[in-house]
Amino acid sequence: YNGSQNETFAVMSELHHVRPFAKYFYGKQHRNFVPKEDLRLLEEQIPGCTDSLACNFNDQATKKDDSCIYPIHSTSSVTACDSYTWEGQTVTSTQDLTYTYNDSTACGVHTLKVTINHPSSECDVCEEGVYVDHGAILDCHGNCAPQSWLGDESCDDGSFTSGGHSIYFNCEAFDYDAGDCCPEGEVADCHGNCAPETWLSDGYCDDGSYESGGQFIYFNCEAFNNDQGDCESIETTMMYNVEVSMHDSYGDGWNGNRYEIVNSWGIPVAQGELSSGSSSTDHWTLPADCYKMNVGGGTWQEEVSWDVVVSHPDAGTSIMQGAIGNAIGNFDVSVGSGDCTSDEWNAMMDWGRLEADASTQQEEVLELEDALELSAYYDALTHIVSIEAENYGSQKLNYQLYDVLGHLIDENQLKGALTQVKISHLSKAIYMLKVNTAEKETLKTFKIVKN
Repeated sequence: YNGSQNETFAVMSELHHVRPFAKYFYGKQHRNFVPKEDLRLLEEQIPGCTDSLACNFNDQATKKDDSCIYPIHSTSSVTACDSYTWEGQTVTSTQDLTYTYNDSTACGVHTLKVTINHPSSECDVCEEGVYVDHGAILDCHGNCAPQSWLGDESCDDGSFTSGGHSIYFNCEAFDYDAGDCCPEGEVADCHGNCAPETWLSDGYCDDGSYESGGQFIYFNCEAFNNDQGDCESIETTMMYNVEVSMHDSYGDGWNGNRYEIVNSWGIPVAQGELSSGSSSTDHWTLPADCYKMNVGGGTWQEEVSWDVVVSHPDAGTSIMQGAIGNAIGNFDVSVGSGDCTSDEWNAMMDWGRLEADASTQQEEVLELEDALELSAYYDALTHIVSIEAENYGSQKLNYQLYDVLGHLIDENQLKGALTQVKISHLSKAIYMLKVNTAEKETLKTFKIVKN
């Protein structure tokens, strides 16, 4: 200031950056004034946020305005399977991730709580970030399949798929699908029972005459080409469809009651029960014969009833009913046969004596039987059946060996007091041995059990 101006300057005491006022004496008077260089600063003021706690603090601002933006702290969470990627970070374990942002509109710190889930088994399924156990297990080939498929009466041998894979439970580790599949070297027969595969085309017709694993085996169906030719001589018209429908009036099953069907040689060929509910049906394929059906063994028998339907494409259908109050006991069931209530039939069913009813034999035959003192026994070590006739003289006698379906397997003349018959080539089963006279009168009948 050159002192030549006589001006009054504005008072700037409110401005913190202006230097202290100077006093200039002009004549005998003094006045407050702003130095000239500070006038330049007044002309260049910078508005902005002058709060150092704000996100947009401006250390160059000379004038505070309303533009301050303060930081925001927020938190969220997420659940994921195995790994998660966020803002360029990938994690494989549970942890907290942070992200700091600062722009012209907002600023702050966001924390993301990440929970990572891992499967407890190889067959767990990730659903919305969480592994869920749906009851699946690894099969014989290492593919995931529902555990409920084990023992569900369907053999999982690759015939069914799950998750795009063929499923195999037919290995020893799973007890061959908990019994649904046959062990190696065995196949399921016409009724689904396991039997040695070598029985196919072995020269013997497997039409229920032979037993394996406690079940009678049937290969005499189209699926096995009638035992691959072994059963070609047996007409398919001999086999009938038998349906046993079980009913319970209360709806809680048969309460321990069961049915059992026995053929004319006294061999059980079918059995079952209504374990729960109001009704159920069992399906069987049986040859023509006179059968006995026994029903009972449990409680609440007054609730039990049943129907037996026998059918054949060429022979029609027959129905037998056991109504409530009349369903417990022994019943004659005719399958493709004639009268199954005759005395002759009932005599054949009397296996407690293991011989034909004496009332059907002629007097001279009875005398001969008593005189011969016939006996027969089977040696399991040598597989030989020995027929002994202690007082064998000049009589001409023969033997006949049948299977349980009445098929003649072997016949020949008795050779005297001791006749031996080799049956090593026969499968384990029950056979009937008859000793006859030359006039074809049966002297005695024996049941031979090969085990």
